Amino acid sequence: SPDKILADFWIFRLLAKAGLINTAVLSEVASMSFDETAHSLKLLHRLPYIKEEFIDKIPVRCLTPAELLGEIGASAKDVASLTVDTEGYDAHLLPLFLKHEEFRPAVVQFEWAGHHRNETAKVGALVDLVESLHSLGYDLWKDFENIAAVASD
Repeated sequence: SPDKILADFWIFRLLAKAGLINTAVLSEVASMSFDETAHSLKLLHRLPYIKEEFIDKIPVRCLTPAELLGEIGASAKDVASLTVDTEGYDAHLLPLFLKHEEFRPAVVQFEWAGHHRNETAKVGALVDLVESLHSLGYDLWKDFENIAAVASD
């Protein structure tokens, strides 16, 4: 929470009062784990320490692709574009959509950088995903930390 960080670090309070920083960005870090979030906060904002109270735990409802589509009254063939940014889980979650035969959006975008840490299984999942998209007829490009897949027909 930005308020809790501001309470602990006078320099951020000073910079915020001077209008030199937007305090909303202090909460722009999200991860599935405390350690990942704490690490990112330290790096991004050069904080010397992180207290657990700085980080708000927000429960997130999880649905399968079929449940999500059913909830909004759509089918897999109705999806025109999909962007996935699930803090390192993109390569594991996107195949859940791709296994639906009718799921072939014109554009698919997902994050590849920063989350695999050169761990063989995570890199392997990214490679498998890229190969799957290519075999389904997508052309792929790296766009900074994302991969964009565009249907070639």
